[in-house]
Amino acid sequence: MNFKLSLFTILLLMLESLGMSNHVLAAKLDKTQEGGSLVCNYTHSFEGRLSVLQYTESTIVLRNHSDLADATITRIRVWDFNGNQIWDTNINGDPPGNAYKSTLSPHQTSKFKISNIYKEVTGNPTPPSPPEVNGHLIIDYDLSTKGQPLHVASVRHITEGSGGFGPTISKRSGRCRDFTE
Repeated sequence: MNFKLSLFTILLLMLESLGMSNHVLAAKLDKTQEGGSLVCNYTHSFEGRLSVLQYTESTIVLRNHSDLADATITRIRVWDFNGNQIWDTNINGDPPGNAYKSTLSPHQTSKFKISNIYKEVTGNPTPPSPPEVNGHLIIDYDLSTKGQPLHVASVRHITEGSGGFGPTISKRSGRCRDFTE
């Protein structure tokens, strides 16, 4: 422990000699923030594989891990595989579905399905041609006070049959990454 403390002290002295004060270093090491942008990938498909119909949809799950701060989703933009923007909450409003909340109190969770957006845009929840759509979305958010960053994951759920009502074949989750434009 003393060795680690000594290395940290040496690091602080070196940084001070370069003109960086302790409070600037502490701010750089602080993992809390007041908001940000996250980018996520998604897959949405309906296709036959090995003589079995498979339906893949992505659910975007938003979690506020902060103990004190409310997280407010300020904007969500969704693009398809070809780079066409298909949804913007500034234009279209909140994503459809009764599980979505744009403001999350501490430790609350919200979610929305990409298939609901496609259903709203095209009138059909199944993907357009081509039968598989891989796209991305950007989520902008603010925190009411400085706190833990919003955690967002894209959960891909593959089921047998049409419409996602058959038995589950696989389920995978990928964490969305920090994105600054």
